Amino acid sequence: MKKIIILISGKLKNLSDQNFLRIKNSFKDFEVNFILTPWEIEDENLIKKFEYNYHPLIIKKINPNKYDDYINQIKFPDNAASMEGFFYNWDGICKGYAEIINYCNKKNYIPDYILRYRSDILPENNSIFNLENNLKNNQIVVPDRFHWNGINDQIFLTNFNTIKNFENFFSYIETHISQNRFFSGEYIFYKFLKKNNFKVFFNNFGYNLMREKNFKKDILPKQIKSKIPMRDHLEIKLNKIKYKIRNFNDFFILKKKRNKYQDIKID
Repeated sequence: MKKIIILISGKLKNLSDQNFLRIKNSFKDFEVNFILTPWEIEDENLIKKFEYNYHPLIIKKINPNKYDDYINQIKFPDNAASMEGFFYNWDGICKGYAEIINYCNKKNYIPDYILRYRSDILPENNSIFNLENNLKNNQIVVPDRFHWNGINDQIFLTNFNTIKNFENFFSYIETHISQNRFFSGEYIFYKFLKKNNFKVFFNNFGYNLMREKNFKKDILPKQIKSKIPMRDHLEIKLNKIKYKIRNFNDFFILKKKRNKYQDIKID
């Protein structure tokens, strides 16, 4: 049986018994283990709830770095997103990967796959995370939805060796900023994968992001819509066309509104 470590890092949101059961079902053909790297300030009761349900290999609290200097240099931000949130998100992922490498080296334990997974993801009933057989280095599997301006960074799977490439993620961000590129989370992820010669495989794993009943999505006023440099605008447009071609049947035959509604409200 193939072994997989699921990394849940940073901010913890909406952990539930139902979520856990659906995750396990989504990877029912794997030996599944979890590693949790929450922020130091996370609610202790929520961490204990996670420990009770998920029985992680380790729980390692982490502290985020300060990224004000980076943020102040961004010329073309995605105004629909939090710049600070982007840095905290990837700080958590990269530190989580470092903890996985450290744990596996100490225990002489080599998993087949590593899955980056947001704590507020709720898989659709009976949705299975299909993947290519025996992923090679620099290959990645991503659900073919919620790509927005680039490639979905909410959930993705690689083999164990490939997570070492993310040690260079923040070096790439420095380059991205210095070149005055459009600063959007999914677009940066897409550009990073392209720069590092990743081969991307897409699957049809279905899921939503859990939101509280009182959650309201901010509507962005027209006057503060993001300014996107032309070279980035064209690349984003091309990616969206490729996405629709890959999912031709859904878009043009069945006319599903795929990739539009990612939120699901819960009690």
